[in-house]
Amino acid sequence: MIEFSINGCIVGFHNMHDVKNLLLRNRDIANRYLQDVLSKLLCVCDLINKSIEGKKIVDREMVQVYNQSSLEIGDLCLEIAKLEEHLLNISKLETNFRTILAVVHEVEVDLGRLMIAAEGDLI
Repeated sequence: MIEFSINGCIVGFHNMHDVKNLLLRNRDIANRYLQDVLSKLLCVCDLINKSIEGKKIVDREMVQVYNQSSLEIGDLCLEIAKLEEHLLNISKLETNFRTILAVVHEVEVDLGRLMIAAEGDLI
C-alpha cells in the first residue's frame, strides 16, 4: 500500500503524518463526546428508573432524550470505528515507508560498493 483515500482525499507518504494527527484529534473529540452522551444517557436512565420505582408516569421528554442519546451513541461508535480503520491504514503506510527507506539504504550501500570496486578496476 502506497496510498489510500479518505472521502476522496488521497493519503500517501507525503501527508500521512498530518492526516494521522488530524485523525487522532478527531478520535479524541469523538471519544469525549461519546463520554458526554453516555453520562447524559445514564442520568436519563436513572430518572426513568426512579419514575418506574415510584410508579410515576415516565416523562415523554426523558424517553426522547433516551432515544436520541442511543442513536448518537451508535453513530459515534461507527465514526470512531472508521477513524480506527483509517489509523490502521496509516500504520500500514508508515510500515511500508520504513521498509522502502531500508531497501533504498541497502541499494545505496550496494551502489557505493560497486562504485568503489569499479574505481579499483580502473586503476
